[in-house]
Amino acid sequence: MTGPEAPGSRIDLGQLRDIPCPLCGGGRSRVKIRERFADLNSAFDYFSEDGGHYRINECLECGFVYSSPVLSEEAVRRLYNAADASPCTDQTSDQSISVNMRRYVQRLMRHSGIRSGRLLDIGCGCGHLLRAAQGLGLEAQGIDPSQDAVQTACGQGCAALHGNYTAESFPENHFDLVSVIHVIDHVLDPLGLLRNVRRHLRPGGAVLVATHNIASLLARITGDRFLAYNIQHITYYTPASLDRMIAAAGLKPVKRLRSLTTYSLRHLARNGLRDPWRRRVEKTLSLLGLGGLQLTFPFGNIEAVAVKREAS
Repeated sequence: MTGPEAPGSRIDLGQLRDIPCPLCGGGRSRVKIRERFADLNSAFDYFSEDGGHYRINECLECGFVYSSPVLSEEAVRRLYNAADASPCTDQTSDQSISVNMRRYVQRLMRHSGIRSGRLLDIGCGCGHLLRAAQGLGLEAQGIDPSQDAVQTACGQGCAALHGNYTAESFPENHFDLVSVIHVIDHVLDPLGLLRNVRRHLRPGGAVLVATHNIASLLARITGDRFLAYNIQHITYYTPASLDRMIAAAGLKPVKRLRSLTTYSLRHLARNGLRDPWRRRVEKTLSLLGLGGLQLTFPFGNIEAVAVKREAS
């Protein structure tokens, strides 16, 4: 989530705390990438792409890559509650977002073999994936920590709850499909999140997890400037470590997908460049009428489909 700074979206670096490895619980790690903040002696805007990133570590016991020290879950919750809905306004006019969300749902349906039923979108934001799922004949419901985003989703005909996703959010064995799209890297306890997914899926149900791939060609080329390395992300995945996280939660990985993403030139300029180049490129695209031109290719992401085993 990016956009103009919202009241309450600035935090103090003194609030950071160390965490163990989110996959194995180990406490020994080595520094992989040093922390980078705009100003280590002041607060910064949590939702700004210019805010840098936490110290990124590699667990010495299992090799998992994660951030530490980080903000507490309560501090992050306050930031999301304070965030405004301006990103929803920006994205609504960008058809590439809807194209991507529809592709996610189609892939989940195709590789799970499930063509109807209930779908849960965790971190539903403004409701793009919910609307795509509805258009494909699914009964879709979402949950998100941003109150403004949920209000936007509901105002556009979606069923969405405001709050953090927990074991108590929904009944057991309730959903046929679950989508976790660029959410697992934002939470302190990704293993717990996936265990909750398993709890809420019916036996035989399936989940699609999408996240950034730090082993991708784009990540290797851009190094420590890889766009995924930012303050909102706590955990970082390779294809192998994502499969391990999914399996540790009691789910069965069944398909690893080559992730393709569609973005408009406007979106790429707005989210991939920094001022003053951002303003210059956006202005040029607008003058040429090319802002809406869409490109589809790998952007350094990974997708995996997993199922909840049938009861024996």
